[in-house]
Amino acid sequence: MYIGAGDRGYRLTRRKDIAEQRNSSVWQADHSGMPDQIIVVKIIKTTGSKERDAIQATEAWIHEKEVHSSLGDHSAILRMLGSDARFHSIYTEHVDAQSLLCQRHRVSDHFSGNADAQRILADMASALYFIHRNSIVHNDIKQGNILYSPGRGAVLIDFGLSFRDSNPSSGGGTPWYLPPEFLRN
Repeated sequence: MYIGAGDRGYRLTRRKDIAEQRNSSVWQADHSGMPDQIIVVKIIKTTGSKERDAIQATEAWIHEKEVHSSLGDHSAILRMLGSDARFHSIYTEHVDAQSLLCQRHRVSDHFSGNADAQRILADMASALYFIHRNSIVHNDIKQGNILYSPGRGAVLIDFGLSFRDSNPSSGGGTPWYLPPEFLRN
């Protein structure tokens, strides 16, 4: 797919689907402006045919893009590489790892030892400390939003439900993983 006009455009080549959900589509791609690197493309979808649906998709894209791009670099947080308003797309690094949810369904259904669990805990504690220090609440910590490989460690992904600490959302998160104080409010 060629995007843009004249020499200032770029080409995306879709490699492999990662996830297809009601509100988003996520896939691996090659980006002509980032050669020798696989990226991940997340497209925020318009879920209906009304103008209101298009506005909501645009607002969701702006929100996720602004929060994610404000974080800066941390080894346990998925790095954002860019975005494109024309397609409500966000481009991130590709991490060669599975989510903890996928790893849970392996044949052994557990990690190979305490070292994996300790690494995940340390990486996620560090990532959460980092984002909270930047006044961001992730708001959707769950197995599906943590990638893990022994080489890279644990990586926090998906900032779609996150919010600035001074601006809590009216709802969101995955019910089984919501903190008790969120449920009380």
